[in-house]
Amino acid sequence: MSDLNPVTQATLRSAGWFLGRRVDTSLWRMSFAAAELVMHPAAEEFLAEFGGLQVGSRGAGITRAREAFDLDPMNLWCSEEDRFAAWNEARGVMVFPVGELDHGHALLGIDEHGELYSVQPFRLATFGRLPAGLDGLVLGVMPHTVA
Repeated sequence: MSDLNPVTQATLRSAGWFLGRRVDTSLWRMSFAAAELVMHPAAEEFLAEFGGLQVGSRGAGITRAREAFDLDPMNLWCSEEDRFAAWNEARGVMVFPVGELDHGHALLGIDEHGELYSVQPFRLATFGRLPAGLDGLVLGVMPHTVA
């Protein structure tokens, strides 16, 4: 994603990302299909490029603190697929898990339109559509609560 903010690009590069990076997403697809969460094309594309990255940067952000995050959906703890299924049903969108924020403080998901979310038990908030959503996550922009 060459249209990311330069600071976002540098942060992701330090975590192992590079332009044109592609990883195999089949394990994530199969694992979540068993829990009846279907990986849509936006999740497939996002995870193929950024899946497996761990970003440990912390500190002051733009409107919130920058927090560490992990873009490996397999690191989600047991039964969290239910949280995504509940939000998907309530909101009428298909949010697929892509990782976790601040060592499990919140989960991260992406919908079929490329919108990046912070997913919590009683709160769903958006960082925005890619690439701005990924910039917001990395640079410390407060996500907007949608439910």
